[in-house]
Amino acid sequence: MATSNSATNDGLNTRACLSMRSRGGDGPRASEITGRIRSFFKKEEPQRELVDVNEIVREIIALLHGEIVRYSISIRTELASDLPNIRRDRVQLQQVFMNLMLNAMDAMNEMHDARELTIKSQRNPQGQLLISISDNGVGLPAQCTDKIFESFFTTKPQGHRYGAVDQPTDC
Repeated sequence: MATSNSATNDGLNTRACLSMRSRGGDGPRASEITGRIRSFFKKEEPQRELVDVNEIVREIIALLHGEIVRYSISIRTELASDLPNIRRDRVQLQQVFMNLMLNAMDAMNEMHDARELTIKSQRNPQGQLLISISDNGVGLPAQCTDKIFESFFTTKPQGHRYGAVDQPTDC
């Protein structure tokens, strides 16, 4: 497994940036993501292709690099090198990983201690692919746990991102 302890001083971000540049940069990717989001709302079929989940993780880390540096977040990766490619929609996986990473960053917003985001990929004993994205943030209020799978549920005040929140959320 590869391990990285810094968002700014490791080869992971360099490899992710190079991977993205070799694919034509952010402009075409943003256009592709936007088109796929539109197709999601139109209920179009996902565009399945063989993808390397570790590559997608690296791409999203590269896309979020500015946020990671701005909010002093340390990225730790433990990406298994022996994972098979899987047939999935690349943009859907990118959206999921990005949302999970942004939510983790939000959870660490109020922290004064070191902020650490950990991303792991591995196989379980049954051979299934597991991706774990975790943080050392404040966590979910206990009164909210039974609502987390509701569509569009959030504990954030509308319009807030990385800003100080005056009132705790009541779920």
